[in-house]
Amino acid sequence: MTAPRYPADEPAREARKLLSQLIDGELTTDERERLGELLRDNPELQDMYCAIMRVHVLLHLDFSAGLENANPPVLRKQPLSLAAPSDDYQSVTPQTQLAAEQRRSRFTKRQWVAAAVAAAILLGIGAYLNRGSRGDKPLLVDAQPAASTDSLPAANLSVPPIRTAPNATEEKSRAVAMLSQATGAKWGDANSAIRAGGPLEPGRFRLDEGLIQVEFFTGAVAIIEGPADFELVSADRVICRLGKIRAHVPKHAKGFTIDTPSYAAVDLGTEFTVKVEEEGVSEFHVLDGEVELWDIRPEDRVLAELLTKGKAVRSNIAGNLARIEGRESELIGRKQLLEISEAAQQRRHQEWFAYSRQLRSQPNVLLYYDFDNQDGWEREIRNKSSHDNAILNGAIVGCHWTTGRWNGKSALEFKRTSDRVRINVPGEYASASFSVWVRIEGLERWLSSLMLCDGHEQGELHWQITETGQLLLGVKADPEFSHDFYSPSVINSNDLGRWVHLACVYNGETGTVHHYVDGVEVSAEKITVATPLRIGTAELGNWTPQDYSTYRTRSLNGRVDEFIIFDTPLSAAEVAEIYEAGKPGS
Repeated sequence: MTAPRYPADEPAREARKLLSQLIDGELTTDERERLGELLRDNPELQDMYCAIMRVHVLLHLDFSAGLENANPPVLRKQPLSLAAPSDDYQSVTPQTQLAAEQRRSRFTKRQWVAAAVAAAILLGIGAYLNRGSRGDKPLLVDAQPAASTDSLPAANLSVPPIRTAPNATEEKSRAVAMLSQATGAKWGDANSAIRAGGPLEPGRFRLDEGLIQVEFFTGAVAIIEGPADFELVSADRVICRLGKIRAHVPKHAKGFTIDTPSYAAVDLGTEFTVKVEEEGVSEFHVLDGEVELWDIRPEDRVLAELLTKGKAVRSNIAGNLARIEGRESELIGRKQLLEISEAAQQRRHQEWFAYSRQLRSQPNVLLYYDFDNQDGWEREIRNKSSHDNAILNGAIVGCHWTTGRWNGKSALEFKRTSDRVRINVPGEYASASFSVWVRIEGLERWLSSLMLCDGHEQGELHWQITETGQLLLGVKADPEFSHDFYSPSVINSNDLGRWVHLACVYNGETGTVHHYVDGVEVSAEKITVATPLRIGTAELGNWTPQDYSTYRTRSLNGRVDEFIIFDTPLSAAEVAEIYEAGKPGS
């Protein structure tokens, strides 16, 4: 999915102004004709019209339908979810279900009119686009609800919810395993994007050094030591061209196979190791149970050996087998790997802490929350930047303290719709940069908050994630329109449950906005109307808008470990440095 890119020429500016008047219900007949002329033969402006109207409709539904009343009949993509947000002490009972149905039945006439407006606007632009090719006058639809809502018959209010087809946006995966642990891992260039906790699809991998643990979807577990050249074929088969692999195979994963240049080791429910050297020489050690060795050089595989516990063989370059002494210590086991991994995690925590102390002392660090070394009873986040100003401390509302990127490192969990951190950042800033370590558990909301100003006046901003995994910085550029800077869809289901570094740079000097994921720039867009940024009162992980008593929730479902605001634009190298210093694993 590509991000919206609004044109910035003079016709686009005029069209945006007219759209603003259309939304406010102030468009004259002549202005309506002019907007139609601008849209008629300009696909970019047509796309802009659809995008702006969609946002307007959804926001209108936010504030008219309210949070709890009903699910408006608006088609939406299937959201990403690992674990849905929940409120403590809530359960579904006949009584609560009846109460929910009663709330739905009170979905007001005005709210159904808002839903009807959504359909009318989208149908209107569809009709316009269909007719425009024949030279017909474009059909523009008023963006305001009808003045008379009381005249609607009550029967018309029972509109059933619209459901998307079950497989319309279903995400597909080819993964056969997951990388559950990585210690000191350095990958070849083709595999540099691999992260611990992520899925592994069939393909060839080069591990230059380090230790990894791969958990296959059949239940088999393999510890691989670099340097290694291996290929995942399926959930029960690996090809090892170089390196050491120790496989633990439970009985229900019987048949798990590791191919080498000459032989295939087929497990019968046991634990064994395979070692392949540069010349293709291979060793097989059975630590428990039985393993079949099949000669794979003939056209039809031939059973060459049945190895039992404590037995080992070595295959030379010619493929001849010879008995050798079995060695259980040939490759470390799962317990040893866990101990090594925990020690490495502690080292990473200490290295980050040293970097953090240096970073927070820099004069351009306006606000710095490390969520570290605070007691579980504390309900205030201490700002640790050199700007030692108590007003920059954050107030914790609802959130629970939990484990962060490393054991012994704290984070805040945002799980319930009431969870948030209230902040107040005074001043205006020509440029600013935002950095956060977040573990997303789900994207069920239309928008999930990273940081949102309470209001949306000129210069105020909203930094959030869309349900389709786009990063979005919305800035109220002037009274006429808000400029929304989208990234492509960069967060997907594979990212749920793992620590991700997100950054956004609003560069007033170059007139650009940049989005980053894990230290890599994913989008850059020109600022069409430059304006100083103002934050003021705002929230991390949620939103309480000014002047509205009801609104669609934008609460974050996940954990936040570190949050920083800079009053200068960070370079790509500086963002990458923050990521490298703070990433949980090696």
